[in-house]
Amino acid sequence: MKEKKQDNPEKNPPTERDLQGAAWSANLSGVTAIESFRWRHRGGSPLGGTARYIRSRAAFRPEHRTDVRSAGRDKGQVIVEIVMILPLFLAMIFMIMELGHIAFKTILVNHVAYEVARIGSLTAGDNPLTRRPGNYVRQMESALKDMLPDAKLKSRRERTLSDPQAGKWNQDLIVTIDYPSPLVFPMSSFILANEPPPGLERIPGSRWIRANVRMPIEQPLYK
Repeated sequence: MKEKKQDNPEKNPPTERDLQGAAWSANLSGVTAIESFRWRHRGGSPLGGTARYIRSRAAFRPEHRTDVRSAGRDKGQVIVEIVMILPLFLAMIFMIMELGHIAFKTILVNHVAYEVARIGSLTAGDNPLTRRPGNYVRQMESALKDMLPDAKLKSRRERTLSDPQAGKWNQDLIVTIDYPSPLVFPMSSFILANEPPPGLERIPGSRWIRANVRMPIEQPLYK
């Protein structure tokens, strides 16, 4: 009986069909196409014990272990980068939102100061019956308490020009309102908090907002 002769891959180069089969075996085993071709000519099967042996052998190849270690290092590097960048990104977002909140409170305080000054200008003039200034400070404090309870009020009268028709000096009412706006977002109080105006105590986690309004006092004409 004629013994079957096996091909020697070193003497007989692989054909294109052999390389295609070897490439298919390599995809399953994780080795190169030439190694898969050699094992196929030794009687192995892509799905048999030889393929399992090649897969186990490929698991202990130095370059395979290097790929596993590099993949682990890349994953750890991504985690470290996220841990370093995420707090800065959140702080930037919180700062933008806090600036918008402060801008809203600033508009609100200026509008309240205008309303309070308007009430004071109407009540600070002389009373037509007594011809004396009314209690405008109490009127302004009552209105301010309804709109901004935590705000502080200061007011003063300032002489401006003489009115020849009325025979007296005109006056302006200068109203100053200080309001401690609370900082609601995390980490914003370390940068946006400020010192209180003179004479007021410091409130942690707040930014003081000041509004000044000048309003002419309405004087009755007695002639």
